[in-house]
Amino acid sequence: MKSKIIVLFWMLSIQLCFSQTLDVGYLNPKLGSTEPYKFIRFGDPSNYFAGFMWNEAENSFGDGDDFSIFTYQNRDITFKTGTGNFIVFPSGGGNVGIGTKTPQSKLQIHGDVMIWGQETINGRGVSRLNWKGHSLVMGTKTGRYAHNVVEFKPGGSSSGELYSGLEFYQAIDENTHEKRIRIASANNLPTFFNGGNVGVGTNNPTAKLDVNGVTKVNSLSIDSSNPSGSVNNFSNRVEFINGGSGAIIFHPGEEDELMFGMHTNGNFYWGTGGNTASTPNYYSMYLDGDTGNLGIKGRLVSKEVKVDVDGWSDFVFEDTYTLPTLEEVEQHIQEKGHLKNIPSAKEVEENGIYLGEMDAKLLQKIEELTLYTIEQEKKIKTLEAKLEKVDELEKKLTQLINEK
Repeated sequence: MKSKIIVLFWMLSIQLCFSQTLDVGYLNPKLGSTEPYKFIRFGDPSNYFAGFMWNEAENSFGDGDDFSIFTYQNRDITFKTGTGNFIVFPSGGGNVGIGTKTPQSKLQIHGDVMIWGQETINGRGVSRLNWKGHSLVMGTKTGRYAHNVVEFKPGGSSSGELYSGLEFYQAIDENTHEKRIRIASANNLPTFFNGGNVGVGTNNPTAKLDVNGVTKVNSLSIDSSNPSGSVNNFSNRVEFINGGSGAIIFHPGEEDELMFGMHTNGNFYWGTGGNTASTPNYYSMYLDGDTGNLGIKGRLVSKEVKVDVDGWSDFVFEDTYTLPTLEEVEQHIQEKGHLKNIPSAKEVEENGIYLGEMDAKLLQKIEELTLYTIEQEKKIKTLEAKLEKVDELEKKLTQLINEK
């Protein structure tokens, strides 16, 4: 073995003197020995530091037919350049593996990866990962059954809570970038989308938030925005688009629902919904969009109600009006059981009343009653005058009788 080392040293010396290329034939496993590997080690048998090895077929040191650089104990292997680059370039299209002897890609790493950038912005460390563009595709290789999940999880610190976030910028030019989207886990750091329309259940959103499906919210606040194209320029609005009808439903978990419903014909429904709601009378309130008629199933409490009517009952006081006699009124009551031109109790129960029309009819009866009262007042005064004359005659008659 000693003679082999002397020969190797002699060959190295000759080669260095006459050429820049060093051909260490000793390391060729096919020369001089039948061993499947040969190596050069630095140190001595009691304490080796590192070495080089050419391996032909011994799997104990590699996969066979490879070249190895190795160290002993806890020593590092360092490749340090000056101002140049460190390049790994497999000329035959091979791959680079870290932690694996069988890499399947240009770079395959078995283990954790840490990127430790040297840049600092606003007191915070910044690390950068750049790619050629336009897209960075991450995922498992074809044929491998594995879900793909990307997690942002701070390591944690005794100094306080740490949040996770994802931010998207728009490059206006090489020096100007605008933050358009942020997704953050911190309560005091808002999440916002300012990069265009957002679609949920659709890949073609036509509004700032376009949801194709059921949306559940605990509270909804609508702020004034005065959107362009708004009907009548309403600032705050709720729209139901592309549907025959729409409804705002309150479902307390019971069988029936409290519903505010709108239809394309302009009708508005307010009440309990359900499959049996087939007529307007089913709802607590019904508004006919064509006629403007409003139906309420229940009591209406209001401080003031204004009713617009066509015509009033002052015609009773006109000279051309024929006031029915009390005998005629009495006869109609005896025959019909109610005043003339006033609906019966049965009619009111079946059809209800029109408030303006009924007020006018009642006023007509009040004005007729007023005329009856005035007429009776005149008759009473006439009778009183006659009674005064009768009293005077009685007094004179009494006086004459007493004088006899």
